[in-house]
Amino acid sequence: MIAENKTIISKAVNYQVKKIIANCFKTNMEPLLSIVMCMKKV
Repeated sequence: MIAENKTIISKAVNYQVKKIIANCFKTNMEPLLSIVMCMKKV
């Protein structure tokens, strides 16, 4: 049970991170810099 919950949580976290990174790519023309800035916010 606990292991299953961990995988669900990690999947949710991965999804959020991917969404944040995708948003960073959209908002800024310099992707690398914008990702660094977004990661600092998170």
